[in-house]
This record gives sequence, structure tokens and C-alpha cells, in this order.
Amino acid sequence: MIITVTNNFIDSRYGHDKLEKITVYNSLGRLVKSSTDHNVNTSNLSSGLYILEIKTSNSRLIRKLIVD
Repeated sequence: MIITVTNNFIDSRYGHDKLEKITVYNSLGRLVKSSTDHNVNTSNLSSGLYILEIKTSNSRLIRKLIVD
């Protein structure tokens, strides 16, 4: 799985796994964005720490996301 964050977009590629959902939570654990698309626009997120959750047909990945 490859995750790239550039120009206010999160882009993800999964090889053979099928994307189910990308979810972004704020530092309090509240849902701020959810998508079933490979690209997620982050331009409307305030600066700070977020949690990125990516679910595919075979796995679940959780990473920290810092928006500057």
C-alpha cells in the first residue's frame, strides 16, 4: 500500500486489494472526512494532527496525518 500526501490531497494505491473506505478523524476522535475514492481532498482541514484510517478488502491501516 502506498500513501502520498501532496497539494492538499491524500492519494492511495493498494495493489490487488479493493478500497472500501478512507476515513479521517481529528485528534479528539471525531469523524471529519470519509470517502470511498482513492483521492481525498484535505484543503478544508485546519492545521493539526489527524488520524487516517484506510480499509481495504484485506486490511486496515491507521496512520497519523499532520496538516500544516
